[in-house]
Formats: sequence, C-alpha cells, structure tokens
Amino acid sequence: MDYRNVEPEYPEEELEIQSTFIVLEENVVDIHLTNEAYLNEIYDIEILPEVQEPRWKGVDVIELPPKWVWTSIKNGARLYSNTPIPTGEPFTIKIKIYAEKISDSIIIYATDENHKILGIVTSTRQ
Repeated sequence: MDYRNVEPEYPEEELEIQSTFIVLEENVVDIHLTNEAYLNEIYDIEILPEVQEPRWKGVDVIELPPKWVWTSIKNGARLYSNTPIPTGEPFTIKIKIYAEKISDSIIIYATDENHKILGIVTSTRQ
C-alpha cells in the first residue's frame, strides 16, 4: 500500500507508549519511543506541525532506525516500515524542527499496518 497519499482522521486517544525527546542542538531533536503495549501494531508514525503547540513551520527527518523510510506530508513527516515498532526495544528518530520555539511536548500519531490511526503519543522533553 502506498501511504503517501492517504489522508487519515486524527483521533485524540492517548496511547500507552513512553516517549521522551532531547534537544541536541538548535532545533535538532532525538525522539525516543518505548513500545511495551502494542505488540506488532505500530507501522507508521506521523509528526505534523499543525498539531504542535506552538505550531511549527515544518519538520525534516534526519535519521531513522533500519528498514524505516519517510515521506513529507504537508509540512510534516510520515515515517513507516513493513515491520512494526518493536516492543521492549528502543526506537529513536532524529528530526529537524522549523519553529521559533519547541515546547516541552511533541505530539506524534501512531498508525497500524492498514494506516488506521491508533492514537496519540506525547513525547516529553527530558
């Protein structure tokens, strides 16, 4: 399935996934996710500037785990793979955020194999 042209609905349900981020340098961020609850379920994550507070101008992906790719959607990023985010193992991405200010949380959407949005992961600043 080509996920680049799918326009999902965005629910507000918070998922039970631990996530933190570290600002490495000016607007470059490492996001760490630890998936303990969703075995073989999360195949795609989306980071959208329009849902961040304050709103970002855009985001680019700098580094992904092996077998993951990304595509630009609107001014955001969709990261996806044919294999799900592993449970019990660290999952880290590095992004460049185009914004005047990065708040203490980053909203991430997680989807399943069929690109159905499972809910929100809130990553908090370390």
